[in-house]
Amino acid sequence: RIEEAFGIIIKKERTVQNLSQEKLGIKSNFSEQQLVYMKEERGVRIFSISAALDVKPSYLINKTEELLKENN
Repeated sequence: RIEEAFGIIIKKERTVQNLSQEKLGIKSNFSEQQLVYMKEERGVRIFSISAALDVKPSYLINKTEELLKENN
């Protein structure tokens, strides 16, 4: 399932960077509960929206990053 895969990737990256869930929350300005919600739900939303638009999730993220750079 998408939410499981997304959660696994977040946990792996957090582990590689030697961050506890609490430390990740502090660094990202989210509570642990918010992180769990995002890991389980928001990732699924990105995948669902990208599927509906027939684009890859990375395309949406890259375009968002480009727009943010343009506006800085």
